[in-house]
Amino acid sequence: MPTLRSTPARCLHFQPTGARRVAGLALAWAACTVQAQAAPVGITLQPATTLSSPPPDRQAEPSHTGLGSDQPAKRSRRGIVADPDAYPLVEAASGLSLHKPIYLEPYTFSSRYKGGRSEAVFQISFKLKLFSYPRDGAFYAAYTQKSFWDVYDGSHSRPFRETNYNPEVFYRFIPHDGDRWFHTGLDLGIEHNSNGKGLPNSRSWNRVYLAPFQSSGNHMIRLKAWWRIPENDHLPSTDPRRDDNPDIEDYYGYAQLDFEEKLFHGHMLHVMARYNPGFRRGAISVHYSIPGPGNHFFWGPFFFNGYGDSLIDYNRSVTRVGLAIMISR
Repeated sequence: MPTLRSTPARCLHFQPTGARRVAGLALAWAACTVQAQAAPVGITLQPATTLSSPPPDRQAEPSHTGLGSDQPAKRSRRGIVADPDAYPLVEAASGLSLHKPIYLEPYTFSSRYKGGRSEAVFQISFKLKLFSYPRDGAFYAAYTQKSFWDVYDGSHSRPFRETNYNPEVFYRFIPHDGDRWFHTGLDLGIEHNSNGKGLPNSRSWNRVYLAPFQSSGNHMIRLKAWWRIPENDHLPSTDPRRDDNPDIEDYYGYAQLDFEEKLFHGHMLHVMARYNPGFRRGAISVHYSIPGPGNHFFWGPFFFNGYGDSLIDYNRSVTRVGLAIMISR
């Protein structure tokens, strides 16, 4: 704290009367002012504490987010950036944050359709932390949207062929001492997936899922198993309450495995797999991503083969290849 030396009291001991009193007070005030300015001032300065440093009496604590990074400082960020060290799918961020991959595939090719189909595909995905409960868990709301755009079909006004909407609410539990368990966590949620179309092209289903995950500095693995909420498939085909796709689990299966492996210089391999052993149907996708200049985005090739590329094609086998530009992966 700064310390100031007080002015000697004798400067104020001047008590004449009348006009002399006024002049004397003025002279006394001036003399005291000069003396106060000439007096040395003792000031003690404390070292400044920067915003990026912890208080002197506390040590920096790692962020227990179970995110799979050896750099805790990056795990507590709130901004939405293309971080090559992040695993957004299992990140326990505050506020609005990334969720599933966000990408644009400006040109894709699929041999499934007559004459081949060239279209653009893009996906957006965010999650919002609602509140924490208890210390090691939090509730989230998330939204993902994936669109298939016939941008190269000029003869038909370049329409959007299909858009899939996927809102969800889930509870994420990550032990506070997650470092002892290799950054493990568990998601329990409920989600809706539909294409927003009317009959007969309407596709939708609702599921409850359980998804344990584990991550480290070099990899992330998440196994999502689900149970479909039953719908009535005995109603007339024209009734919108009828189950649009009673056999969708035959093609999607009952679980999905996501695996990400960091390679070298920020390169990453992402593999997704689904399979129904009883029906022998499923899907696999492979994304290889490379950081762009300044780590502002990623880019790389991708490959998809199987069922469920989109809801409208859930029961059709599709092979799709292309190049993706990604904000998150």
